[in-house]
Amino acid sequence: MLNRIRDSFTNPGALIAYRKDSAFKAIGYMLFFAIFMSVSMFIMVLNFDGVSASARRNIMNNLTPLTTNCEISNAELNCDEETQHTFYTMGTVTFSINTTPSQNTEDYPLNTIHFIIQQDELLMYGRSLFGPMSMAIPIEDLDPAIHNFDLNTLETNPSEFEYTVFLAVDDLIQQYKASWGTVYVLSSIVSGLILFLVFILLNTFLTRVRVPMIPFKQLFVLMTYAGTALYVVLIFNSLWNFNFIILIILLLIAFRQMNRMSLEIQARVNRNNP
Repeated sequence: MLNRIRDSFTNPGALIAYRKDSAFKAIGYMLFFAIFMSVSMFIMVLNFDGVSASARRNIMNNLTPLTTNCEISNAELNCDEETQHTFYTMGTVTFSINTTPSQNTEDYPLNTIHFIIQQDELLMYGRSLFGPMSMAIPIEDLDPAIHNFDLNTLETNPSEFEYTVFLAVDDLIQQYKASWGTVYVLSSIVSGLILFLVFILLNTFLTRVRVPMIPFKQLFVLMTYAGTALYVVLIFNSLWNFNFIILIILLLIAFRQMNRMSLEIQARVNRNNP
């Protein structure tokens, strides 16, 4: 692998020696860099310890008050009447309570992440890159402040509502950081790999137009190795979020390395077919 990385920067033409590598080895090469591309997400997950003050203010300003009396008593939701109420919706996230007996997770849209308090548990339901997912957490496992809590304090005492709810939210985040953090990091790796594949397949198709006699698999392998500079640029961009102009310049440099690979292939074909 180290030889391929070195040659991709110093002498892309030398990569032709590896043209018979398997496609799986080439994908593994991309996966290696996709893992590094997830470092920024890993750092974010590692340092995330709760909802920020600005996010709290934004959420509190967009909450919808209840129209009936509801409270959590002894870690169980109770309302004066059957209630299905959404406190907050933004983008693909909702926070709700539900006391209707016919509730079913299939009733909730899969393109949204739902946090639903029902009876004596908090249900989290939604979709990830790995398919539908759901998790039920007993309310008694959350911070004790939420075990006995009047949900109507959103109107009568907003500061108490904010303190109590986010105490429980931050506690939940810390308890399950390993679970949701793993999903986020794995999703970041898969996203990086897909991004690399798109670039490499595009360049492979464009190169094959010029040299159709070269097997597609060999071109794919060569373009995968020649794209090392591209992977490195995207990895550093994920860490430092380059200025747009700087990013474009670096991408052009990276694509130049891949173009050198294409020109070398074309030159060898022309020498063999005068």
